[in-house]
Amino acid sequence: MILSSISKKLRAYRKNNNLTIAQMAEQTQLSTALISQLERDLANPTLSVLQILANTLGISITELLAEDIEEESLVLRASDREKSFYNDSDLKSYHYILTPEEMKSNLRLALVHIEPKSETLSGEFFVHKNDEIVFILSGDVTTIYENSEIVLHKGDTLRIPGNKKHRYYNKSKKSVEMLTIKTSRNF
Repeated sequence: MILSSISKKLRAYRKNNNLTIAQMAEQTQLSTALISQLERDLANPTLSVLQILANTLGISITELLAEDIEEESLVLRASDREKSFYNDSDLKSYHYILTPEEMKSNLRLALVHIEPKSETLSGEFFVHKNDEIVFILSGDVTTIYENSEIVLHKGDTLRIPGNKKHRYYNKSKKSVEMLTIKTSRNF
């Protein structure tokens, strides 16, 4: 929670600087009772108190309010990835989400695999409100973008603006692997 983040940062700052609660109160010109309550998640600081604390800690209010990211959520092991198929009837195209929800990222990264002579959505289009970046790792893929076809080769990158219909088709005899990156938290 946000208050927990504030209390941890406040306590860490005080301990790292070998300050007592009384010394911290003097430095911030806040009461010892308030400092103590903040460190124990027992008080809701006002905006002016948040500004004083942020200035004392040498960080912005945004950084003060930001939740700490747990180290475990920074790594996704290959063995923990889940395979998702685009079509239940056609198991030739699938993807792995490489940034699970726990990572709390504003980006969504996926590894997409398309078998030869198959496509991602059997004649249907993707349409989503966020931008998408596509990077071709191997093979050649035809991107059907709005009313045109764009052929991408290994190493090529394509940006698809939000709300534009698109799909991917592998017309070749080799598998395609590509990375897709979508912006925003609303996928």
